[in-house]
Parts: sequence; structure tokens; C-alpha cells
Amino acid sequence: MKDLKGSINEAIAQVANYNKKQRPVVEAETLDERLTDKYGNPKLSDTDKDKIGKLREKIKEHEAEADKLRKQVAQIKQSAGVV
Repeated sequence: MKDLKGSINEAIAQVANYNKKQRPVVEAETLDERLTDKYGNPKLSDTDKDKIGKLREKIKEHEAEADKLRKQVAQIKQSAGVV
């Protein structure tokens, strides 16, 4: 039984070695760490950060406009007696 177990382990090791040769593993050291933050996310340039900031401001403006319109609709419904 030990001979069989040893040969199975040897076969598994051979398959693992074969797979490593067929599909090389990228080492973590080969990644350019200057392009990512500590979590692996890409670092943003200043122009990208500015664009994101402007988009966030537009989102806030649109949310404020939507709230204003919801209040107007509620007032109109209340004055019409629908609510």
C-alpha cells in the first residue's frame, strides 16, 4: 500500500511540475508597484482625480435637483387632494 501511495504522490508531483512549465506563474515582484496602491488598485493621475471630483459635484447637484422635484410633486399632489 505504501508503494502505491508513493507512486500516486510522485504522479501528482509530476503533473504539478508539468503544469508549471505549461503555464508560467507571474511573480508578484514583476508587477510595477509604482502603478498601484497598497491594495493593488491602479493609481490615478491628477487629471483623473479632477474628473472624478467634478463628476461627484454633478451627482450632488442632480440629487439636490431630484429632491427639489420630489418635494414639488408632493406639494402638487397635496394641493390636488390626491394624497
